[in-house]
Amino acid sequence: MKFARSIWTWLGLLVLLLAAGGADSADTSAANGSLRAELGNGGCTIFKGETTLLHYQAESVAMDENRQCAHFIHPLAGLDGETITHLFPRDHVHHRGIFWGWHQLTVAGEPAGNTWTSENIVWENEGIRLLEGPAGQVGFETSVLWKSPLWRAGAEPIVRETLQVRVHPDREGARMIDFRITLQALTEDVRLGGAPDVKGYGGFCARVIHPEQAVFSGRPGVLAAQNEGVETGPWMNLSGTRNGQPYAVAILQHPTNPGHPQPSLLRNSYKGATSGCQNAIWPGREPVLLPTETPVVLRYRLLLHGGADAAEAWAQYAAEP
Repeated sequence: MKFARSIWTWLGLLVLLLAAGGADSADTSAANGSLRAELGNGGCTIFKGETTLLHYQAESVAMDENRQCAHFIHPLAGLDGETITHLFPRDHVHHRGIFWGWHQLTVAGEPAGNTWTSENIVWENEGIRLLEGPAGQVGFETSVLWKSPLWRAGAEPIVRETLQVRVHPDREGARMIDFRITLQALTEDVRLGGAPDVKGYGGFCARVIHPEQAVFSGRPGVLAAQNEGVETGPWMNLSGTRNGQPYAVAILQHPTNPGHPQPSLLRNSYKGATSGCQNAIWPGREPVLLPTETPVVLRYRLLLHGGADAAEAWAQYAAEP
């Protein structure tokens, strides 16, 4: 009898261990319709079936022999499943797929790192939580601490950023990806600014493949790339063809964003490259104070499509709370 009880005791423990393993597995993946998200490979990957739609890189990777970087999206797949983002291109090695960064980060007037070029900055990930939303959406939320060796030897964080990314199921030949970036200073007199020159670039960026016969457009109509920011209105659309098929990428700005509508830095393909970096500029060359209480919230929708009405897509986005 003692032997029998012992066997059942060990079998019971085994069942509990297997159940715990199942719970851990459930915590590292989430599925909603045709989309699923999985933790691993240094971050979080979102799939449609077996196709990788995007990967969020949470852990640091080498950008070059001197710099590490993290906290960006690459690869990002287009509607045909092929990668449309560039990572560490030769012309601008600090460009990294879909990212957001600023040249000027100061504390009490002193430089505290450059999140645009990944110099003197460390992104410390506090953990990733998977999300499921209505109508088949999946995504993730993560909290990231910004630290710098220039501020208290990197021992204390300067900013806490909360990032939410949500992918919608494809609909009518288009895919929507939502980004919500929340920035909160963790010490007094933290300021954030773009490039200190007239271009003032900084903020949400997409280093994406350029189409053939590329056309930029926004609320004013067809636009031309310029050295400085362009008043595009609340959306910017880059369209043309790729592999003989219609191809377009639009950045939609939510009306609750500070500085709405933010100007855009439009870039044609760089010399010798097949892609350019499009940027919704905020706050510009003059740094702004990051609050310690009510955080700054930046919201963007990336629209991948083959001929959707970007103005109509923005109106739908603007109506969402």
